[in-house]
Amino acid sequence: MLKIYWIGLILLFTFQSLAQIGGVSGDKLVAFNAKGIAPLALEFEPTLSYTRNDGFYNTQGDFQSISNVIRSTQMVFRSALGITENWEIGGQFDTGFSFFNLSTKYYLLGSERIDIGLMAGLNGTLGNDQVSPENLNDQYLFGLIAEYAFTENISLNINLTVQDQKDYNKSDFFFAADLGYYFQPGHMLIAAFTNQNYSNNLLLPSSKWQFLPGYIIERKNYVLVFTGQFDMSGKNIAAANGLSVTITQLIL
Repeated sequence: MLKIYWIGLILLFTFQSLAQIGGVSGDKLVAFNAKGIAPLALEFEPTLSYTRNDGFYNTQGDFQSISNVIRSTQMVFRSALGITENWEIGGQFDTGFSFFNLSTKYYLLGSERIDIGLMAGLNGTLGNDQVSPENLNDQYLFGLIAEYAFTENISLNINLTVQDQKDYNKSDFFFAADLGYYFQPGHMLIAAFTNQNYSNNLLLPSSKWQFLPGYIIERKNYVLVFTGQFDMSGKNIAAANGLSVTITQLIL
């Protein structure tokens, strides 16, 4: 029974890990930049990811291994459209049609070094019972984007997001930060950190810290992104490590 419970927890939080704002454009790994793509520009992006779940963090924050390691691969497609100079919309879904994300971001203000924006999203499930329990409702998200340029080659993106669901007693909170460094033109190294705090009433309140290193190659017609995912600590949540490859193309 305990084994079934933790496998169920891993499946649920696999969905929740996808349940942050997704769809709009970004210039690093997980924390969006404030500015959108140009008006009427269309961006298309497939991502192939591999994830390995080998345990969970218990209530005390201790890692507990499981005998049946869960390995999964997933292909996700994302597209974004620039509406005006300051406004962008986007969306994404996976090839199994188990979830969808709809999102928007708006550039508020900026200066030579600082840019500020707002973002919002709607996430839902498309009928795959493995990752969408019947009592899991659509998720509504609102967030703040901040971007700071230390130099021409070093910049930091920070996102703060609140997530709500219809039957939640409390809100979920997400934090993401990406520090990027152009070590030569068209080549960026990135160190990203995320914190996820879930306060829903389906399971125990849970949280997780992740470290995501990345490498971006920028070319004239496409951008290639390599990302690693390493869970560092958590409570009442599945533990996972993974890799992903993303190709971003501006098609209009």
